[in-house]
Order: sequence, then structure tokens, then C-alpha cells
Amino acid sequence: MKKLILIIGAIIFITSCSSRLYKIKELNLDRPGIHSKTYHLNEFKVYILGLCENTALDNKDKRFFNCPRNYFARKRKDTLKIEEVYLLYHQQLNLGLYLTTFSHTNLKDSTGFLNDEKIYKNKIVLNEIEYGYIGQIDTTSNWIHFPSQEKNPDVILHYDRNLFPDKILINEANIATAENKFSIDEKINLTRVFREPLAYIQNNYRLVFYEKSAGKGNLHLPDCFNIISRRGRVELAFGCAGKDRLFFKIPNSKVRYHPNFYLIPH
Repeated sequence: MKKLILIIGAIIFITSCSSRLYKIKELNLDRPGIHSKTYHLNEFKVYILGLCENTALDNKDKRFFNCPRNYFARKRKDTLKIEEVYLLYHQQLNLGLYLTTFSHTNLKDSTGFLNDEKIYKNKIVLNEIEYGYIGQIDTTSNWIHFPSQEKNPDVILHYDRNLFPDKILINEANIATAENKFSIDEKINLTRVFREPLAYIQNNYRLVFYEKSAGKGNLHLPDCFNIISRRGRVELAFGCAGKDRLFFKIPNSKVRYHPNFYLIPH
């Protein structure tokens, strides 16, 4: 049970010290051994879960809380946004793309990581993304399935059907056993694990990336999202082949959970 909680926590909120992501000028999708699936980003709904910290409080139960929907409009001097995660839901294909930001030492009262309105307001800044997860969303059973291609078990996150699609409230989770059958014995009520409700709020965020680093260099607005298999290793790239001159790539080492490439809906 403890291992399952750690796995679920790693998917919902996970941090690191560097991104190891990079920009490329060509996707090279026509080479032998390469297969790809391309999606238009305007086909996805974007859901946001932000974690804020009240730096004036010592009580851990109250110090950390879900950020308000209009964070910059309601921001206080003693409040910092310290983490943000994103769930992109494809409305026709029941495909989910989950992106997490990495931890950052450059946290300041007004202009640090995620707190600079000019850089981060209503933007998913790909330069700050740490991990990507590809899942399948079942809107009938109301769960999101993240298949593991490694030794970890699959993870299934259950959400409240009454709030969808305006909000995705994750309330339970379990793991998948052999043949993707769900293990009822391992089911966890997440309201007892996390202090704040895991509520992902639909918002009008736009995916962007900067040519050099967050806030520096030319701003790029990719319209496409590509899932690429290079000799069986899955990676993600943002940008439209034949249109964009620069692409943002999440390599295989940063794609933690995903279905078999040929089972990803397209």
C-alpha cells in the first residue's frame, strides 16, 4: 500500500532539479524505425492543478493549499505558486497528456518560478516541464489509466463524474493487476491521503516555449503535439512538422508512463 501511495504521489506532484529538455530543428519522422502520431492542440481541454504556499504561516496543514483559479488577480504578498501540473484531455479520442513542472530554487515574491505574470499567466511554459505521462481517459467509467512500461504497476485515477468536464476531481486510485484488471484490494481514498482536494480546473492556458529559457528568446506557440516512437522508445515533441522551424522535445527518459505506442488512440 505504501508503495502505491508513493507512485500515485509521484504522478500527481513530482519535482526535480533540472529539466533535461531541449529544442530541435527537425523531427525527422520519415527515417526508418520511426513512427509518429500527431494531434492538434486545439482539440484538447486543459486542466490545471497548482500548489501555493503561504510563507507567513508555520502550520504545514495551512501553509500549502491549492492555488486560486485567477492566481495573479488574487495574489497576495505572502503567497507563492511553487508547483503546477497540467492534464490535457483530447475530447474525441479519450487521450490524456499529463505534464509536471520541476522544482526551482529561483522562488521570489513576485518574479520567481511560476510567479512572473508576464511569463506564466495563462501559459504552460514547456521550458519548465519535467515529466510527461500519456494516459487513457474513460469517460464512462470515469477513470484515467496510466500504463507502465517498466516494473511499476499501472495506475488508475478515478474522478467525480458529477463535476466532469468542468472540473476533474481525483478522489480514488488503484493499481492494475495482470491483464489490466483492476485490483480492488489496493484501492485508496485519496481524500484521506492529501490535505487538499485534487481538483484540476479547466482553464484557457496556452502551450508555449521560449527559444532559450523561460522568458528569454523568441516565444513559440506550437499548434501540434506529436507522440513519436523511435525504435520502440516513446518521446514527445511540440510543433507542427512542415510548418515550424523549431520544436520542443521531451525525450524518452522523461516520459514516465504511457501505453504501448500502437495502442495510443489516434
